[in-house]
Amino acid sequence: MNKKTGFYILTALVTGMLLLSACSSTSGAGSTKGSSGSQTPAQVLQKTQDAMKQLKSVHLDLKSNSAVQTGTPTPSSSSSSAFKGITTTLMGNGG
Repeated sequence: MNKKTGFYILTALVTGMLLLSACSSTSGAGSTKGSSGSQTPAQVLQKTQDAMKQLKSVHLDLKSNSAVQTGTPTPSSSSSSAFKGITTTLMGNGG
């Protein structure tokens, strides 16, 4: 993974997290003045953009494992050979 691809992935992840946090604002008894609950989503995004401009470097480590087994167990079969499995591992590093 080159630096440009890592930057695009990081930008997409940050944007997704910002959209999720902006859309789930909590206003009510638990919010305080100065918390993001009292700000509009546009204000939260603007403050986040200003903070992101001050970043000097970013490092990203990604590790994902998944396993899928398919098949139908039968009562007479005690072995696991009736199942077929797929295992994937995804690892990424960028910065």
